[in-house]
Amino acid sequence: MAGWKKVIVSGSKAVLAEVTASVGFSGDGSGLTGITATSVNIDGLSALGGAGLHQTQDHFMFSDNGTEKKITFSNMEDAIFANVSGDATIAAGGALTIANTSVENGMLANDGITIGGVDTSLGGSITTATILAASAVISGSAGVSHDDTTGFVANEHIDHSGVTITAGDGLTGGGTIAATRTLAVGAGTGIDVAADAISVDVSDFMANGANNRIVTATGTDAMNSEANLTFDGTNMVVTGNVTASAGITGSFVGDGSGLTGVTAAVDIDALTAVTSPHQTQDHFIISDNGTEKKITFTSLEDAIFANVSGDATVAAGGALTIAADSVENSMLANITRGSIKVGGGSNAPTDLDAKTSGQILVGDGTDIASVAVSGDIALASNGAMTIQANSVALGTDTTGNYVGTITGGSGITSTGATSGEGIGHSLSVDLSGLSTVAIGAGTSEVTIGDNLTITGDLTVNGDQTIISTANLSVEDKFITLSSGSSAGTDGGIIVQSTAAGAGASFVWDTGIDRWALGKEGSLDDSASSVDATAAVFNYVVGVSGSAVDPILGSTPTFGTNVQSRAGQMHVNTTSGDIFIYS
Repeated sequence: MAGWKKVIVSGSKAVLAEVTASVGFSGDGSGLTGITATSVNIDGLSALGGAGLHQTQDHFMFSDNGTEKKITFSNMEDAIFANVSGDATIAAGGALTIANTSVENGMLANDGITIGGVDTSLGGSITTATILAASAVISGSAGVSHDDTTGFVANEHIDHSGVTITAGDGLTGGGTIAATRTLAVGAGTGIDVAADAISVDVSDFMANGANNRIVTATGTDAMNSEANLTFDGTNMVVTGNVTASAGITGSFVGDGSGLTGVTAAVDIDALTAVTSPHQTQDHFIISDNGTEKKITFTSLEDAIFANVSGDATVAAGGALTIAADSVENSMLANITRGSIKVGGGSNAPTDLDAKTSGQILVGDGTDIASVAVSGDIALASNGAMTIQANSVALGTDTTGNYVGTITGGSGITSTGATSGEGIGHSLSVDLSGLSTVAIGAGTSEVTIGDNLTITGDLTVNGDQTIISTANLSVEDKFITLSSGSSAGTDGGIIVQSTAAGAGASFVWDTGIDRWALGKEGSLDDSASSVDATAAVFNYVVGVSGSAVDPILGSTPTFGTNVQSRAGQMHVNTTSGDIFIYS
């Protein structure tokens, strides 16, 4: 609905029905209601499916001493594990450890054992007497005869002093089994022996070992750690040249300037010469912003032609066009002094000798020729033309008759002889004695070559007044436009900025009672009316002011309807509030 709308400016209080921000709001939102800043509808969220929570990618929202933050599932889980104590603890990551002496009998799934039919609790004390009383076994070795036992084999029981353990190759020690014997690995070049390990010591035969170096043989029993050949499990680095008789596959990094037989480096001097490249079948190698591609000869050629500018341009395909007004004298081939270029036989250009003194160029309908001037006029070599003596007859060589007598008319004084050949005569204009003077005919133009001062009024009855001055100074305080027109007409001022008589304008449209500004070309000096609602015009904004807000339902001073009143402003001079009618 059209009416006065309050403009929101810095310091003013806004009363709005709804505010929408496409990129969000910033600032203190503590006074806002009906938003999710302090409440989350967890029931409205989608449920987590799949295998479960991700340790680091999934987060929970929590209040860190009053400040809302997020925490990963892994960190929350470890925080819970850190609070576990008692019989077991859980480390970060979930490893559970049962504490020493913390498992009691009641915690076991089976808390007793049965011996000889007697159930004995594991929580009590199990003695030898308890076992013997329940199982009817002997009480000591004195009651046992070794040879009388079931399954006795005589050969299995031999004299320990008759059995010897002999150290083999690389071993030391040994002896009979009558005593405990130890076999030791013998240390040697490249072999280190410790109490619980055997290791290879490459430093015994290779003094330059280092991480990631590749080892090469330097003989039958020696090795070398190559400083220029390393491998870290992913990348092999070679410092120097690599030669492969059957080619190399895979991806490589580093300086490839030493590679041969690849297209990264082309020996152009070794290639076969081509004298006439084919427009579309022949190609050149090109780096397209770092990516190697191919380009046809015609595409390369047209790209070069497109960069040709200046006196001539070359279109795609090679057609060269010399630009208009671009051929200067210095570009022309030498021409014989005094000659000019003319069209000769068969329209072929030819040189015409035009340097003969006193001659002019004359066309005869077919050709142009350099001819001498003769007759009543003489032409000198410097261009001076002279009418020959007694060559002009007033009665026949002039139009009409010559003047026989000169006399002064109204407003003109005449002095000197009034007739005769070669007389001296002067005419002077003096209008001071005339009350009314008419200058010019109905359609003629009168030009005053110097200043003109009018002591009375100046009345112009024509349709148009043209004042060609640098700046116009008007003493009057007010200017009345359209004073000779009927009431209710349009009017305005045009500043010529485009074509003659046309340009930007400042106009009054009486149909909508509104001033407007027109852009360049919006109006010319032939206009008799204006339509300020056209797209080339913008309304001039009128600003009213009073100590109160505009009255509800009131309309601005300018404009006749909702559309033409749009944009008018009112300022409450007491509160400073601004209103726009829209």
